[in-house]
This record gives sequence, C-alpha cells and structure tokens, in this order.
Amino acid sequence: MVGIVSAFQAMAAAGAGGLGTVSAGIAEALVTTAFGLLVAIPAVMVHNATTGWIEARTVDMAEASNELLDAVARGLDAREAAPVRDARGAA
Repeated sequence: MVGIVSAFQAMAAAGAGGLGTVSAGIAEALVTTAFGLLVAIPAVMVHNATTGWIEARTVDMAEASNELLDAVARGLDAREAAPVRDARGAA
C-alpha cells in the first residue's frame, strides 16, 4: 500500500504519469505484499492446527463427561433397585 501511495506522490510531483514514474512504487508494493504473505500463510496454518487440536480436546472432554454421567446414573439406578435394609440387615 505504501508503495502505491509513493508512486502516485511521485507522479504528482513530476507532473506526468509514465511507466518509469510508477514502476518503483509498484515494485515496492509487490515486495511488501510478498513479505506479508510470508508472514500470513504460516500464521493461518498454525491457527488452523491449533483450532483443530482445541476442537478435538473439546470433543474428548464432552465424551468423558458423558461417560461419567452414565456411570453415575448406573450407580443411582443400582441403588434404587436394591432393597432397603434396616440396621439389622433385614429387608
């Protein structure tokens, strides 16, 4: 972006617009774009990998909590099905 702006400023200062006037600014813009892509592409890849890992851990935690709740429910069902005994052990 800065390269394009400087190219147009050079055109305004020169009073003419030719290929030679804007080529340096366009080259600068292309170089900064390339460096921007070199930074952005790995950052997006790391973001996607991290997001995928977090989503997988979220699924693992949901499955583990469901298993825990199932075990608790089975334990409560077994308690309700068992006959109630008094202090002497009689039903």
